[in-house]
Amino acid sequence: GAFDVALSARTAEAEPVGPPPSPLAPLDVLNGMLSAARVSPRSADRMVLLQAAAHYLDEAKGVLPPHESLAMKKSLREQVALEQRVDLRYAKWSAQLLQQASKAAARGRAGDVQAVAARVIEDDRKMGQARPDVVGTLLATVQQKAEEASAVRLQRDRRQLNRAEYARYEQAVGPLLARIERLQPVLEQKVGRAH
Repeated sequence: GAFDVALSARTAEAEPVGPPPSPLAPLDVLNGMLSAARVSPRSADRMVLLQAAAHYLDEAKGVLPPHESLAMKKSLREQVALEQRVDLRYAKWSAQLLQQASKAAARGRAGDVQAVAARVIEDDRKMGQARPDVVGTLLATVQQKAEEASAVRLQRDRRQLNRAEYARYEQAVGPLLARIERLQPVLEQKVGRAH
């Protein structure tokens, strides 16, 4: 019983590959960066694309006539500066509201935390809803603070309930313990005689 095994595979005939596509024209590359910046939902991505477009104008000479290139670079710098200002405004606003929510949560005021959440939505609408990612993160964090506030309130309510139960217990058992304390000398005398 000896035998041989031979494996073979057939491949389909590959279709001939055509010539590689021609490289994009410099103006098409620039327009692609600008289009991507316009539709990008994240400010960080928009700033990178706008800065890349400005750098591309510096490096790829002749993409635009010189006076258009200067005007375009100025516009790109202004757009980046605007993005940075909006980022800063949202960062300060977000930190302020988060601080308010944290203080309210520490005091167990879930209603105050919910008021902060409502303010997040209202303020963002007034600011043009320019940073949905920041607002989404802030709302999620504020919701966590609302849960923390509820937990703090529950702990506080339990402590108050325990104090009330302890006071009732003390009222019920206190007179009994006072009698036992008055009987203690008599009991000690009886124990002493027994020894």
